[in-house]
Amino acid sequence: MTSTEPQPSPSPPPPRPPFQFTLRTLLIVVTLFAFICSWLAVKREQGMAAQVKALQKERIDVLTTLVEDYTSQFRVGTSPNEFLIGAETDLVNAQLAATDNPEQRVAVLTEALKREREIMKFASPVCGRDEVDVEWWRSISLYTQIRLLRVQKSPAVQIRALQKERIEALTKVVQIRESQYWVGTIDREAVVSAEAALVDAQVDATGNRDERVALLTQALKRESALLEIAGSRFGSGSVTEGDVNRARSLLLTTKIRLLRDGRREDMADQLKAAHKERVETLITLVKHDEAHYRAGVTDCESVVNTETALVNAQVEATDSRDERVALLTEALKRETALSKIVDGRFQAGSVSEADVYRARLLLLDARIRLLREGSLWGAATK
Repeated sequence: MTSTEPQPSPSPPPPRPPFQFTLRTLLIVVTLFAFICSWLAVKREQGMAAQVKALQKERIDVLTTLVEDYTSQFRVGTSPNEFLIGAETDLVNAQLAATDNPEQRVAVLTEALKREREIMKFASPVCGRDEVDVEWWRSISLYTQIRLLRVQKSPAVQIRALQKERIEALTKVVQIRESQYWVGTIDREAVVSAEAALVDAQVDATGNRDERVALLTQALKRESALLEIAGSRFGSGSVTEGDVNRARSLLLTTKIRLLRDGRREDMADQLKAAHKERVETLITLVKHDEAHYRAGVTDCESVVNTETALVNAQVEATDSRDERVALLTEALKRETALSKIVDGRFQAGSVSEADVYRARLLLLDARIRLLREGSLWGAATK
């Protein structure tokens, strides 16, 4: 006999607790979130790359104008040779830094070579120039040829021949500059720039560590002797403290390079100490040059070169990104203040427009470096 009692209906499922979702929903949400974050990161990188590119273009434009100004001044003898050399070197470096395309790099170096050969025509004894101008520009032209051959992957034997010739030219420049400094016809900065260029050329010409160590050791001896001379002349009152600090900074730079080539763990403390001393020396030198510039005793070029050396030394002395950002941010503040001073002096008619360009280049360099560290979002066009 079958039962006629009704079967109990199944109870409804319990209500889902709030904020509960299925695994499928979770996967969809996480995927969407990851996609949005990735898209934002790509857009941020693209934005920064665009700002860096814009700053690089502005920097090249400023340097091009500066080279043209210095060239016309150099032709008539109203601008020192080192000013034009510095601007030309910075221009070529800026143009190369703005592209990774081999064909564009060849075009940049080819155009630079034409420009430098044109300058060499009037940087000759026939035009009333001394030997140091001739040898300086010969070394600049040779270095451009070396870089061009490297981009074109030319045979090493061609490059070595040009490297040897470049070292010979710079050796003559250093010898002439040292003799001029000893008799008091030039300041220490001219000797420092020549000596630094010679050491760079010697190190660039060899891939052998033992040869580099020997070259840097020899350079260290030369620079120690020059530091002693600068110290004795400062003691007699014939040069300023800035000359001594420039000589010390050059010596410390060579010492740092030598310690790095040593590659010994027991040299780490010496390397750190040398970095610290170089930064402290350059801080003192920046203050010295800025005070002299405000007083009208020195030119803007000296301040710019010293400030650039300080920022490079500070950044080189640390591996911490946060420290680099802090240093570059502080440098940007200093360089903004300097730019305002230069603008004010230009408006008053006490300096040339070239000083304004040099100060602007400092700002552009700091902004580019901060953007590359990812810490100047939106500041490139300010």
